[in-house]
Amino acid sequence: MNDLFFEELRQLANAKLGIHLGDHKNALIENRMTRLRSKLNFTGEMQELLKEIKEGKYEKDFISAFTTNQTGFFREPAQFEYFLKHFLPSEPSSKTLSILCAGCSSGEEAYTMAICHAFFKNSQKNAPELKITAVDIDEERLKLAKDGVYTYPHTSPFPDFVKEGVYFDIFEEKGAKKMRIKERLKESIMFEKHNLATVKDGFKNSFFDAVFCRNTLIYFDKHTQNEILKKLLLSLKNGGSLYLGHSENPLSHIDKLQKKGHNIYIKKLRDEI
Repeated sequence: MNDLFFEELRQLANAKLGIHLGDHKNALIENRMTRLRSKLNFTGEMQELLKEIKEGKYEKDFISAFTTNQTGFFREPAQFEYFLKHFLPSEPSSKTLSILCAGCSSGEEAYTMAICHAFFKNSQKNAPELKITAVDIDEERLKLAKDGVYTYPHTSPFPDFVKEGVYFDIFEEKGAKKMRIKERLKESIMFEKHNLATVKDGFKNSFFDAVFCRNTLIYFDKHTQNEILKKLLLSLKNGGSLYLGHSENPLSHIDKLQKKGHNIYIKKLRDEI
């Protein structure tokens, strides 16, 4: 692999995914391409594989290889504590809370929201219903999300209120313990393929009560981050909540937001901006 190969690969990742892979990511590029060639049982040279990808072959596999899918249930728990204790009890603007889960990967984040809502609803007579739109560019991960089956115990610890048999069932498959999310939780989530970096893939304006976009922006350059945030904030209702990853920030859009802590922001009302 020479400098030209890495540059072509960087341009391809940017064109297909919108992600920015700097010069310092050459080792990552080589590792991902080596794994992809092995997965595809491709016997030709790496340059031949790149040529075929550029021509449109193996697109789903390429996307899956170059998207980072680190996730988990109740990841960054302080944000979900706020979600449970402050967001869900707040006065809703309609009978249904609409939430966007951007970069949902294999679904754990969206199911965490659904678990929190189910727990909250159990103690509140007139709690609003929940509708989650969970999007990702990786079709392989979206299939896992729709299946709702995970290894058990999962990597992230569950809070005490999350009980086996209430939100998920444990079963054994090929000698391994697994957990299956309850169907009633799945019913509140719609998983869709969506490229956040593509302008045409927009959302309805002022539609969502909350937007989760955590640990996703960091894979884009600053310009693309700003464009994605602009799109997400347009889709967020005034007074709605924006949840970002611990190392992310709202960049040039900070004047439209009020920080609540734990990288949670509230979109200001128009007369507050």
